[in-house]
Amino acid sequence: MPSWAARSGQQLAGGFLGCLDGILGDQEWLFKVLQLKRSWHSFRRHVCHYCGAVRRLEGDEPETMLFTAYGPRAAHRNTLIKSKDDWIAVHGHSTLTAVPGFTPIRIPFAARAAKKLFTTAVIAPSATGYAHVSQKYLKGGAARMFVYWITEVCYAASMTDPSAHNKHRTNVFLALASIYTTLAEQGRYLTQEPITDIHYAYMTFRQSYNYLANEALNAEKFVWQLLPKQHMLEHLFLDWVPIFGNCRRYSLYLDEDMVGRAKRIVSHTHPRTMSVAGLNHFALAAALRWCGQDALLR
Repeated sequence: MPSWAARSGQQLAGGFLGCLDGILGDQEWLFKVLQLKRSWHSFRRHVCHYCGAVRRLEGDEPETMLFTAYGPRAAHRNTLIKSKDDWIAVHGHSTLTAVPGFTPIRIPFAARAAKKLFTTAVIAPSATGYAHVSQKYLKGGAARMFVYWITEVCYAASMTDPSAHNKHRTNVFLALASIYTTLAEQGRYLTQEPITDIHYAYMTFRQSYNYLANEALNAEKFVWQLLPKQHMLEHLFLDWVPIFGNCRRYSLYLDEDMVGRAKRIVSHTHPRTMSVAGLNHFALAAALRWCGQDALLR
């Protein structure tokens, strides 16, 4: 817009400067805002904006190019988009690629909590469909803790009936609980040992989940669906965690919490001074955690 272009080169918000550290959003938001050429929401063959994983095969493509394949041996692991040139070749030029220092790793993906938490085939074998829990009553943080309860339920069932199905079902939730426990016990950056533990737990989760999905498919039951978000977990645990560290520190839940705090700050300011006052308060709050270290340096 001409009115916006006229502001080019002017200082905004009292001279505050910003530095792009990353763009965070769920899959649908990233697809729309960044105009991605590859995404599950594009309804095209390629489903991932980080690699060449597909939803259906063409020609002589190996089966491990499907997004349902997982682990280091999956063929789509050889098609990772690692550099800015790789990104431009797939998704084209954009305002984002013009930012100095841009790399694809600056766009971490985070999933919102869904209403469909657990299949009723897990909770009540005689029922069909899904158990719905509104986010008004069960927030994302509570849903993550819910996995510990469902692990105990499945473990108790596997002790009563140690079938392969019950064991793999227990492994699915036990692996997720193990990953969350590891992340909760670690700081901002991880050493090789917890990274290895997360890798092992993720592989266990995918192996058991795929077993249950194949079992359901053979029985013609619409449960244990393979979803693209499970493929995105692969990028999270195998690609981002070793570089960015503990994903609990840059998850969408924390991002939403920051937005809520910013809203509370500006709600007590005058509209004319809202931008500058809001940034001043936010800068002060963000800097408080470093006050002790600054005092030592002085």
